[in-house]
Amino acid sequence: GCFGTNLTGPLFQAGKLTASEKAAKAEFLAASNDYEQTVLNALAEVSSTLIQRAKLRNITSIQSEAVEAYQTAVKLSFERYRTGLSNYIEVLYAQQNLYPAQIQLSQYYYQHASTLVSLYTALGGGWNMSHKAIMDGPPKR
Repeated sequence: GCFGTNLTGPLFQAGKLTASEKAAKAEFLAASNDYEQTVLNALAEVSSTLIQRAKLRNITSIQSEAVEAYQTAVKLSFERYRTGLSNYIEVLYAQQNLYPAQIQLSQYYYQHASTLVSLYTALGGGWNMSHKAIMDGPPKR
């Protein structure tokens, strides 16, 4: 009698331990899957940000060349006006092309710079003030 009751205790304990082990394995697998998905999402975000950054660098370079060409056109048209070869309307037309191109270029510069923030964030970074900025305090008015 005594022998049988002593065996049932360890048998129930073994079942409880097996259930706990299965639960722990399931939790580990769930956490592992979540971690893997997080890493994959971060890698995808880094990849797309790098691609976007490269495209913006190329577009910015092309736009910069266009701005230089428009600046040259403005200088030449103004020189033609100054020497009496054309009227001021030609200068105004040249400026009408230059100013929107400059605005577009500045927008591309901004977009390119903002991809750096996205990339830094995707890589797990955070923005901290430099020690100098902390020691200097807020900007003076």
